Amino acid sequence: MKNIGFITNLDRDVNLETTKMLISHLMSLGHNIFIDHILSNILNNPKVGVFSQKTKVSILDFIIVLGGDGTMLVAAELAAHTQTPLLGINLGNIGYLTDTTRQDAISAISKVLNDEYKIEKRMMLESTIGEKQILALNDIIIHRGKSTRLAEYHIFVNNEYMDTYRADGIITSSPTGSTAYNLSAGGPILKPDAKMLVITPICPHTLSCRSVVVSHNDEITIVLNNTQDITISFDSLLINSEVFADKNEIKLHIKSSKYTTNIINTRNLGFFEVLRQKLIKR
Repeated sequence: MKNIGFITNLDRDVNLETTKMLISHLMSLGHNIFIDHILSNILNNPKVGVFSQKTKVSILDFIIVLGGDGTMLVAAELAAHTQTPLLGINLGNIGYLTDTTRQDAISAISKVLNDEYKIEKRMMLESTIGEKQILALNDIIIHRGKSTRLAEYHIFVNNEYMDTYRADGIITSSPTGSTAYNLSAGGPILKPDAKMLVITPICPHTLSCRSVVVSHNDEITIVLNNTQDITISFDSLLINSEVFADKNEIKLHIKSSKYTTNIINTRNLGFFEVLRQKLIKR
């Protein structure tokens, strides 16, 4: 592996201390280093290359992501089309998607360079707004904005009517995202390799309104007739309802994507071990 990329959360790595240390270490070993355009505006190093477009990610053997889960989600969308693996270094709080800590970063990188790691292929979600395909690793969420009124979400699975939820919002989650907002909203935890999607209402107005788990082969359609002040989030990307041509109705189709997020695991920890460490023993 010669070409290694870096994506850093600038708020988490103060003065780029960890980033600079890892770049210096890898360059001393003869590796080619590439950073994203945001980092390049701060880290002025003529020996470091820059990737600013998704097509340029294809030259990278893997990307080191320094930050927390939010930074991993940004990197996942960037790397999905080229299937470039991500090595997460946790500089945040929970860091559920990251592989290791700041203190063990060099050890983890050494394992990757020595081919002592596994790749976890994580399912992604996709939807299309206009002609633009949008991907999400964790979830796609439709929620009301500042309005105090509940919205009605008409849910269809493979064009078959499922139910109408009166709620603050609807979460469609991948297995990876099941431990994120879905969990906080009372939805079930899915193993990352489960071939399922979960639909979870946010603060529903009826006691009978519960999460529903469907197959990864199913297509979910969510229809809203009251489109005022509605926001749709694809992980960290927010889209306002104004982008829809029909101002009287929003119809969003969601399905599993052919693309995956490839997450590097150097510690050989199982799902339930990570679950206990990150979410239970806190």
